[in-house]
Amino acid sequence: VMIKNKKAFSYFVGLGAALALLSFGILGIEGTQDFIRILTISGEGTWYGMKEASMINLIGLMSRTFSFLDPSLIQTIGWVLYFISIVVLFFFWTFTAKETSSLLGLSVIFSLFFAPHLHYHDLSLLFFPLMLILVSRKLSLRQEKVSFVLLAISFLLIFTKSIPFLYFSFPYSLLLGMTILLIGKQRITQDQNPP
Repeated sequence: VMIKNKKAFSYFVGLGAALALLSFGILGIEGTQDFIRILTISGEGTWYGMKEASMINLIGLMSRTFSFLDPSLIQTIGWVLYFISIVVLFFFWTFTAKETSSLLGLSVIFSLFFAPHLHYHDLSLLFFPLMLILVSRKLSLRQEKVSFVLLAISFLLIFTKSIPFLYFSFPYSLLLGMTILLIGKQRITQDQNPP
């Protein structure tokens, strides 16, 4: 596989390795083993306080929709699809056009939806792709309007959290709508810049 931007990939691998070494240096051998043990326990999803059914991700959606399934099976499916999504994102970045803002936004949305652990408060990470959509050439909003829209959506998320019907439907609708807008933005850019 040819990587288009080898320098960026090298930085990613180098900085990732440096962070791993720094973490190992801070935690030590015993601390690292304890951390891996905690990750393993939380990865099973049945640990006290995990509340999978209230998560706003694929595992939460599957836990609510297929409640008759064993939680460990749902966890296994969720983790497998999480790793598949990482591979899919790798190919998106490797083989698509140079419109990086759409790819960044889609990467954040895919990462959030397929992440094994995502609760309502983690949805604040959606503001990055939302900001990319709002400042895109297609919408060309002024800075004040972008801030207003971000604030309005944050209030909507707070408001819908207290309404049972909207608790799940609004965030999933937001994820879907943002994905459609970012894919549309990617196609517009490809049409404007043919290879």
